[in-house]
Amino acid sequence: NWIYVPVLQSPQALTIALNFQNKDSVWGAELSTAIYLSNEVTDPVINLECFARLTSAVRIVGSVEDIVKLLKGEQRLYAGQYAARGGTAKVMLKFFF
Repeated sequence: NWIYVPVLQSPQALTIALNFQNKDSVWGAELSTAIYLSNEVTDPVINLECFARLTSAVRIVGSVEDIVKLLKGEQRLYAGQYAARGGTAKVMLKFFF
């Protein structure tokens, strides 16, 4: 429903993503940004994810989400009075069956 907008989402956003990987998909990365077009959010959300294929069924992945707020050490505010997590960094293994 286009009328209902969940509380953590903005009704308008500009999203840009850049993906690249080598020809054999041994490694790759994605850089994405979302700029929310509302009065409440001033900093863009910038995410970075990189992967390296260890075997045909296993990838190691590094991911940093909401880099701007993570580096500033701030929480992301929404609806004027609520706080959401201000960024995360993680390393994980992905298994493909």
